[in-house]
Amino acid sequence: MDMSIINKEQLEDLFVTFVAGGLDEEAKKELEHQLSSSAELNEYWLMLYEIWLSSISPEDSGRFDKERAYERLMQKVNGYKDTLAHPVVPTRKKQGKYWQIAVAAACLALVAIMSFISGKKQVESLFTDIVIEAPEGSRTITTLPDGSRICLNAGAKLTYSQGFGVQDRKVSFVGEGHFNVAGNERLPFMIMSENIKVTVIGTEFSIRDNPEDREIVVALYKGRLRLDNRLTEDDIQEMVTDDVMVMDKQEGIMRIKSNSLIVNNKGYSENGYMIFDEIPLSDILNSLHLNYGVDFVVRDQSVLANRYRGIFIKDEQTVEDILKVFASASGGKLHYEMKGKSIVIF
Repeated sequence: MDMSIINKEQLEDLFVTFVAGGLDEEAKKELEHQLSSSAELNEYWLMLYEIWLSSISPEDSGRFDKERAYERLMQKVNGYKDTLAHPVVPTRKKQGKYWQIAVAAACLALVAIMSFISGKKQVESLFTDIVIEAPEGSRTITTLPDGSRICLNAGAKLTYSQGFGVQDRKVSFVGEGHFNVAGNERLPFMIMSENIKVTVIGTEFSIRDNPEDREIVVALYKGRLRLDNRLTEDDIQEMVTDDVMVMDKQEGIMRIKSNSLIVNNKGYSENGYMIFDEIPLSDILNSLHLNYGVDFVVRDQSVLANRYRGIFIKDEQTVEDILKVFASASGGKLHYEMKGKSIVIF
């Protein structure tokens, strides 16, 4: 199949053929190449996919209304015009290619439910992952397609599918970040880390779950969260405004507390400042490594379990300024020696 030049009209025909299982592997690869090289075509493909899902479902397979499906199709293709005040339902004489899609969808609706599921999976297989990372020593702020605003702290990584917001709002996350999630009761926002799953509808919170950290911290500033512990079975907890959850990865137990230094200083957290609330020195050193690009050599491993509190602004304080504070608070238990980008802890 020659797809060297492809326009939206051709893409509509390809879409119907694709969900019906009529494209061979070579044609699928070429289609994927076309979509990945054109943001406009990719966006149009996602719109056709949404139309497909709204026009046919397993529950409707025995009572599909093709007139209603066609009406939905035209409403969306025309850019979601104000169909309540000014209905836009073209006559069949002007249907053209769009009516062919509706008829094809109606025919597909008569087949078994498994055919629908198979077609849906084929569409989803073309979605690629989008990865957003914050390099060490800096922060990255991004807005997702649903309007959710995410601030990634140094070393954090967020991954989501191109289909985000169509069939789900699921992201994979590593590191530390601040989330301001747009509300959508139909599609809860799900964050998957290696250790926990966080489910929200619309709320504001922060997560720290760096691979090297001993503890996971989730701070909720507004709304409600559901936490699923992925380290142990049957451990599901809910958080409400001003709660903080801390979980030791070795114990695998989630503990929720309130009146934390983190939630009491929301403004600092939102702007990416480093807030440590009775955090093990091991996790503090890892945070300093990610934010300042320094390496630590620890001669006395016993000091890593000691816990410290403090709020620090990276742009105003050096790593040595922070270590001075902790050394003073340790009562003589913590010492350090600066050696360029390497710091010895003893």
